[in-house]
Formats: sequence, C-alpha cells, structure tokens
Amino acid sequence: MVTSARLNEDNYEDALYADSNRVVALDVLNQVSLWVSPTFTRISDLAAANLGGPVNDIIVADSSQLSIWRKS
Repeated sequence: MVTSARLNEDNYEDALYADSNRVVALDVLNQVSLWVSPTFTRISDLAAANLGGPVNDIIVADSSQLSIWRKS
C-alpha cells in the first residue's frame, strides 16, 4: 500500500507506505525517514487524514485493531 500526505510542516506531500507488518513515512523533499511504525500483526488498510492539528495523522488498520498516530 502506498499513499501520500502532508506529514510534516514543509508543505510538501510525503510518502507513506506499508508492507505486511509495518508502516514507513518518508519526507520526499528532504529524502529522510520521518517515522517507522512498530510491528503490526497484518496491515489491512492505511490512510492519512487531518483529525485536528497542523499535519495529517496516520491511520492503520490491522487484523485486530485500528491505530491512529499523531505527530507530537
């Protein structure tokens, strides 16, 4: 799964991708890793949405739970 979203405050879209058990967020403009998730059982869906704040939150669904990750 691959998507893009504004995940940091540089006003450019960043890459967000998932393999079967982790999510990686990459700052495309500066070519650095922003975040690597803890290991999930099996990722079934991935999204980014602004749930209130300056940047988008990362939403991950795996086989047993829904997780929301917010930049602090």
